[in-house]
Amino acid sequence: LVRATKLAPNLPGPWRDLGICRAETDQWGSAALALARAIELDPPDQLSASLLLHARGHECIWDRFDALRRSILDAVEHPPPDIRRVVSPFAFQAINDDPALERAAAMRHAALEFLAPCATRPARRPASGRLRVGFLSPDLNGHPVGRLVVGLIERLDRARFEVHAYDCNGPQVDGIWRRIRAASDRFRSIPVVDAREVADAIRADEIDVLIDLTGFTGGSNLSILALRPAPVQINYLGYTGTLGSAAVDWIVADTYCIPDDLAHTCVERLLRVEPCYMPPCDDRAGDVAVARTDYGLPEDAVVYAAMSAPYKILPERFDAWMAILRAVPASVLWMRTIGPVAVRRVLNRAESLGVDPRRLRYASNEDVPRYLARFRLADLFLDTYPFGSHTTVNDALSAGLPVLTQAGRTFASRASASQVIAAGLPELAAASLEEYADIAIALGLDRPRLRESSLRLRANRSLKPFFDPDAYARAFEAAIERAWKE
Repeated sequence: LVRATKLAPNLPGPWRDLGICRAETDQWGSAALALARAIELDPPDQLSASLLLHARGHECIWDRFDALRRSILDAVEHPPPDIRRVVSPFAFQAINDDPALERAAAMRHAALEFLAPCATRPARRPASGRLRVGFLSPDLNGHPVGRLVVGLIERLDRARFEVHAYDCNGPQVDGIWRRIRAASDRFRSIPVVDAREVADAIRADEIDVLIDLTGFTGGSNLSILALRPAPVQINYLGYTGTLGSAAVDWIVADTYCIPDDLAHTCVERLLRVEPCYMPPCDDRAGDVAVARTDYGLPEDAVVYAAMSAPYKILPERFDAWMAILRAVPASVLWMRTIGPVAVRRVLNRAESLGVDPRRLRYASNEDVPRYLARFRLADLFLDTYPFGSHTTVNDALSAGLPVLTQAGRTFASRASASQVIAAGLPELAAASLEEYADIAIALGLDRPRLRESSLRLRANRSLKPFFDPDAYARAFEAAIERAWKE
C-alpha cells in the first residue's frame, strides 16, 4: 500500500486503505496522516473521516475536533444521493447520542459492506433434545468479550443447551480461551475467516440459535449472518447498537439500555435480560496486594480513576475532568496508559486549563488480577460519554469502586448507567455533563459520603442480582428460549 501511494499519490483509495491497515495494527499517528490525505483527495469520503476521528482520538489529537465531528454527523443525517462510503458505525458511537442516526449509519454500512441477507432461513429442527446454541466471535480469549462471556458459557444448563463456539480468529491461546474451549460441547477454531466457510460449519452443526458477539467491532463479518446459517440469530454483547440488518432477529438489552419507546431505533427485536444486559465478569483480584505507592498516587488525595480507552475521551469530557480537579484541590486524575506523544498533548491541555500536569497519573498495562486489584486504590471512577467504558465499568463495580457516569439516549451511552443502577448506585447516573461534574465535585469535597458509596457498593455485591453470575445465566437462558419459541 505504501508503494501504491507512491505510484498513484493523487488517488484517495490507496491512502484510505493504508490508513485502515495502519489503524488495524495500532499505528494511530501514521493512520491519521494517511486518512487525512485520503480526505484531501476525496472530501465526501465519510468512511475516512470517521476513521480519522477515531485514529486521532487514540492519539488525543483534539484540534479541529468539533468541525470534523459536525461533518460526520451531518453526513449521516443528510447523506448524499450517490453515497458510496459511509461512516464506521463503531467510530460513530464515540460522538453520537441519537439512536435514529445510529440506525441509519448501521443500515447503510450493513448494506454497502456485507452480503445481502438471505431471504430464507434453515428449517427448524424438531423440538426434541437440547437447544443448540452457537457463540460466534474472534474474541473468545482474554479480550473483554471473552472475559465477560466465559462464566456464562460455563454456567449454561447442559440439560437444556448444547453449546458450540466458533473462534474466527484462529487459536489465541490463553486462560480464557482454554476455559471457553473446555466449557463448549464443540469448539471450532477457524484461522482464516471466510464468511461461507464459517456459515457452512454452523449450518453443518445444525445450530438452532446463533449468537454474534462481534457486531461492528474489530473482526466483524456480518456476511456470516447474512448467509443465514441458523434459524434464529442474535446480536449480543460485543456491539452496543443495532446492526441494521434483517439477517439478525434479536438484540439483547435491558429495559434501561433500550427503553420501549426507542425499540423502533433497532432493526432487531428486543430480547430482554434483566436487571442488566451485561453479565458480571467472574474474574477476581483475589488476594493481590496493591498500594497507592506502587502507582505514585498520594495517600491523602481523592483519586479519580478515568481508565477509559483514549478514543472515548472527547475534549469536552477531559475539560470537565480538569474543572473537577480545580474544584477539588486535594485530588488527582488516574488515567489508562497512552503513548508518550499523546501524554504530552494531554498534559499541555491540562496546564492550559490551569491544572498542574503533575496531578495527572498513568497506570501501565498489567495482568488481569493486578489490573482488577488496583481499582481498590481509587475513590471514584469517571466514565466517558456518549461511548461509555462498559467492561471497564463492570470491572470497577465488581472491585468495589463507585462509578460516575452520564446517560444519554443510545445503547452505548446507557450501558454504563444500566450497570451503575443495577449495582445499587442510581444517584451516580447523571443526566448531563453539568450534573456529572457537580456530583464528582460534591463527592470529592465530602469524603465520608464518598466512602459511604463505596461501602454500600461492596455490601451490594452479595445482595444485588447484578453481581450474581448464576442468576444472570438463568435470565439469559430464559431469554434464549423465548427467542427460539417466538
